[in-house]
Amino acid sequence: MPGFNRDSTGATDQNVMFADNYDFSGSAAPAPQVSASGILPIGTGGTPAIKPGVLTSPDGSIAIGYSTPNITLQVSGGSQYISLSPFIVGTDVHSSYTTIQAAINAAVAAGASISNPLNVYVKPKNGSAYVENLTLQPGVNLVGFGQVPAIFGKMTYTQAGTVNISNFYLQTNSDNILSVSGGAASYVVVNNCYLSVGASVTGIAFTSSSVNATIIVNNCYGNIGASGALWAMTSPGNLYINYCQILNGGLSTTQSTNSAGQVRSFYNYFEFPIATSGTAIFGNHYTFISAGATNSTALTLNGSGQSNQHKCIYNSGNSPCISIGAAGNTYITFCDCNSSNTNVITGAGSMRYAFISFSGTSSGTNVTTTTPIPTLI
Repeated sequence: MPGFNRDSTGATDQNVMFADNYDFSGSAAPAPQVSASGILPIGTGGTPAIKPGVLTSPDGSIAIGYSTPNITLQVSGGSQYISLSPFIVGTDVHSSYTTIQAAINAAVAAGASISNPLNVYVKPKNGSAYVENLTLQPGVNLVGFGQVPAIFGKMTYTQAGTVNISNFYLQTNSDNILSVSGGAASYVVVNNCYLSVGASVTGIAFTSSSVNATIIVNNCYGNIGASGALWAMTSPGNLYINYCQILNGGLSTTQSTNSAGQVRSFYNYFEFPIATSGTAIFGNHYTFISAGATNSTALTLNGSGQSNQHKCIYNSGNSPCISIGAAGNTYITFCDCNSSNTNVITGAGSMRYAFISFSGTSSGTNVTTTTPIPTLI
């Protein structure tokens, strides 16, 4: 029965109201009444102080419902929530895809192309990795949130056009990190990534037959396992590596090689040996190749293409710093070589040189053909 009961059983007296309904408006008859689902007593800041009211969403961005005895709130669209782009990969409710390949395929279906590039954004996966082998598509760029999202697997690209891969932890999974093959003018940019190359595998396999195929690796860090190599290139195209630091935790003596095309290195630090053969070119500028921990020859030039070593540092322990094969020819200018080998620079090829310093215990050279470059001081 509606009314009040005075309760004096506790520490203080208090009034308890019993009501089938209630109205604080002061009207003689209860109106309006709390008679429908979802109605709440809401403070007004005026007179009367409390009125019955409901929750509203004026712009319709929140769906408000009632499921006894609760009021329900849900962002309109629910799991269709989109941020940045429609192509979000992650494990939370706000991600449209759980695998990277599914998002790539969806971007292609939505019209991604060379002239209409689209980004796929990848969130970290709760401390684990996306274990996937990916088929890259022209105009579909992969963007990670920091270097936290990890991809364990092989990325393959065979088509013409540009693909950008940024802000990932990339790790080999018994195969390459990146493979660029076929005969198209493929163009791949790897930027701000960590490259983890496992034991006995090659990080980058570049076999495209196109002279216009290009791989660019910028601002990356990484490490190589035992017997691993950062790259192996047979393509006549171009491999550019800039501002990278790649360590050699596995003390690999396996050379990173190119037998065709050109590799250009700018402002890098490498702890592994490098070699050319065939018609290859190796241009090295402001780079430190430190192979002393494995007593390996830092740079072996057997390729017949004209190479250039400018303002670089080579450390090879007790092996020669630079070996120039019979077909090899190179310019060496303003470089420092640190070795205890009798011949710090050696080989049956030819070199043109100026301002070479020897910071190790030896300064010997026995290259078959040597030509000093005239200098003006």
